This record gives sequence, structure tokens and C-alpha cells, in this order.
Amino acid sequence: MGAKTDLVAHTLFNMGINVSTTSADGFAASTGAGRFFGGFFTATTANASLIIYDDATTASGKELLRIGIATKGDSKAVEFSVPIQVSNGIFVKPSGGIAAAFYI
Repeated sequence: MGAKTDLVAHTLFNMGINVSTTSADGFAASTGAGRFFGGFFTATTANASLIIYDDATTASGKELLRIGIATKGDSKAVEFSVPIQVSNGIFVKPSGGIAAAFYI
């Protein structure tokens, strides 16, 4: 994802925070209860989007984060000063980009 993003991911991992990245159509980053700290998204196409859900298996359930990026190559990071409690897991659904989710 890039040197800066790799450094952030490595730092968070050293703090005990899990970091999952993907450019796939969707995947379960975690299952069960936990805390969601935020996400990072880089667009590889124009009009890219990312949605992260409180769900372990599909792109459904409560939306935790939605990011839209109009310009290819742009990035956006979102972090919560107080993590969001999740009940069912974290499902990451990028479209046209590379996503990262930060959670424990």
C-alpha cells in the first residue's frame, strides 16, 4: 500500500491492534465481538468506495465506515478516538481500491 501506510500498519500491529488489508471484492477481517479503530483506503480507479460492516460473513449489517474517493490515486484515512464496539465481526468491502481495517 505504500511506505507510509506500511509504517502505520506496523506501528499499530506492535501496539496489539490487528491490521487487515485487501483489494478483493470483500472479506471478513474478524469474527465475533471486538473494537474497530478505523480504516484506510487508496483508490486504484476513479469513483472508488469502501464500506466496512459489523458482520462476519457478508456485506450487510450495521455500517461502521463508508469512504468514497472520486480521483484515482487519492487516499483517505479515518480513525476514531474512541473505538467502535462490534458484535458480529468486521467485513471489509472495497470497490476500486485497496483497503485496510484496524481492530482488536
